[in-house]
Amino acid sequence: MNDFDDMVYRAGQATVQVRREGKPSEITMVEAIVRKQHEAGLKGSVVAQKDALQAFYRASEHMAAEAGLRLERWAKIKQSHAARIAEAQAKGEAIDDILPHPDDILLGGPEGVRIVGPVDLADAQICRKQVRLRNLLYQQQLLDDALNGITAADGPSSGAALVLGVWLNDQLPPSLQDGKHAAIARWISYLAMTKRELLKACHRGYQSLGMDVRRGRSFPSLAPAIAYVDIAMGLATGIVAAQGDRADEAEA
Repeated sequence: MNDFDDMVYRAGQATVQVRREGKPSEITMVEAIVRKQHEAGLKGSVVAQKDALQAFYRASEHMAAEAGLRLERWAKIKQSHAARIAEAQAKGEAIDDILPHPDDILLGGPEGVRIVGPVDLADAQICRKQVRLRNLLYQQQLLDDALNGITAADGPSSGAALVLGVWLNDQLPPSLQDGKHAAIARWISYLAMTKRELLKACHRGYQSLGMDVRRGRSFPSLAPAIAYVDIAMGLATGIVAAQGDRADEAEA
């Protein structure tokens, strides 16, 4: 790139301020010019219409070509990681550092490729904490039942801990979710635990996650727990909708 090209590129990337839905926003000079061209086309300029459509078709072709290459590359990565995991499992070796997990690489659809799980060890650690919390919530439900006089034969009841555990399982990446058979096997192992064992497991589990929960604490009934979740989800939705606007975030 020569000096002139560099100057043209920097000028095109410079930002200008516009208003979107009544709020100030910054866009690049190139985007501003493209918008002006579209405005001229909508007002009847045949030249602007033709140039805008040609530019759109070129951009669409480039995006389709790039999406095809990306899909091909990630298909190979998915296949390679699946083979590495199978080989490691056959040898009894750890697979924690083979990321992203092939089950978390979703191919196809409008986005082409989506990675819905951890891509590095830091992300994986966070997800594994969520797995531990899910398992802990299942144990908590059995502890709540035991504290309320519900026997293992009659449980687990549909309490707050169980509902939150199932909800958390659904939020996990596919590679870490409990499927039907895994969930049954996990519940069978927990049903064999005594009340004393559940008390210890829950207390130590919360401590290991850095959560200050007193020993033997029971979860609230389902109705208030759902209300708390609704409040939290409403807050999260409001913050996301604010798009960084401090006033809107404060209102949320």
